[in-house]
Amino acid sequence: MNRHDAQAPLIGLAALMRMAYSGADLTPLGAQLIERAERNPLDANALMDLSTALQLKGNREVAMSMQAQALQIQQLYHAPSAKGAVAMRLLALMGPGDLMANTPLEFLLEDSDVALDMLYVGADLPAPASLPEHDVLFVAIGESDENLPLLAEIDAAVKDWPRPVLNRPDRIAWLSRDHACARLKSLPGVAMPVTARIARQALERIGRGELALSAVLEDAAFPIIVRPVDSHAGRGLD
Repeated sequence: MNRHDAQAPLIGLAALMRMAYSGADLTPLGAQLIERAERNPLDANALMDLSTALQLKGNREVAMSMQAQALQIQQLYHAPSAKGAVAMRLLALMGPGDLMANTPLEFLLEDSDVALDMLYVGADLPAPASLPEHDVLFVAIGESDENLPLLAEIDAAVKDWPRPVLNRPDRIAWLSRDHACARLKSLPGVAMPVTARIARQALERIGRGELALSAVLEDAAFPIIVRPVDSHAGRGLD
C-alpha cells in the first residue's frame, strides 16, 4: 500500500472555497481533518485540505505550517476535477505558498473531462525522478519576488519538455504590476494605470509633503492606490 492508497481523496480548493463563501462553518470539517491526520500521520491530503481551510478562515501562519508538513510527505496531489472519461491529463507545477501563490486551476477544470495533477516544487522540494503521465504541462506558479528564482529554475527545465507547455516561466516573470505597466502603457488603445515600485521611505516622504508624487508617478495626482509588493486580495492596501 502506498501513501495515496491510505488516505481519502483531496477535497480541494474549489469545493472548500465554495463552502466558505456560501457561509458554511469550516470548523467541524477542520476538526475532522485534524482527526484524520492524527490517525494517519501520512495523510497528506488531510493536511493540505486543512491548510486550505485554515487560510479561508484567515489563519495563514498555521495554514502554511500545515502545508509544509503535507509537502514533506508528498509533493503530488490529484485534484477532484475529472468527471467520466478523461480527455486530457494536465500536470500543473505549483509552488508552496498561500491561495494567491498559484493559478487556481481547480476552478477552471471542476466537473470537466480534464484530469489535473498538481506537483509542488521549490527550494526544498526538488522535482521527483519520475513524473505522472500527462498530455500538457501548465506552469501555475504566480509572479512574485519570492518566486522569481523558482521560475528561472523551471524555465531551464521546460525548454526541451516532451509535451506542450502552457504559461512559460520567463513570461510569468514579466507580470509584476510595474513591469506590466511599463510594457503595456504605450500601446495604442490600451488604458493602463500608471504603476511604479517605490521604497517605503519615499512613500513616507510623499506623505509628509517632502517629495512630489510626480517624482515617482508620471502625470500623477491623488488619490492613488498603495499596496505592499506581491500582496493580493486587498491585503495591506490603502
